Amino acid sequence: MLINLISNAIKYNDAEHPEIGVSSRIAGTDYIIEVSDNGPGIAEKDRARIFHKFYRGGRSARPREAGAGLGLPISREIIASMNGTLDLVDHKGQGACFAITLPLLEPDPAKAPSDP
Repeated sequence: MLINLISNAIKYNDAEHPEIGVSSRIAGTDYIIEVSDNGPGIAEKDRARIFHKFYRGGRSARPREAGAGLGLPISREIIASMNGTLDLVDHKGQGACFAITLPLLEPDPAKAPSDP
């Protein structure tokens, strides 16, 4: 999922000085990973559909690297299978930012290592 998000951030970034950011943090009971870029962002008209299979909203900065429009939907399904979410989120500055939110797991006492 991260490879797909980072690849998209590179592929769709046509900024004069492209930048990609990857950060993570714990927020309450969630682990959040964000991938952002300083490209053109996602057009308002495309935001509701970017997670639909085969939908390709923006054009790649490198046309030969076009995809099938399956990366985001498949990534979202995989993350959902882990009880998480994948969302396009607002962020400071220009570009797009995607956030993966996964629940933190409680340690299973039955699997705790035994004391020596």
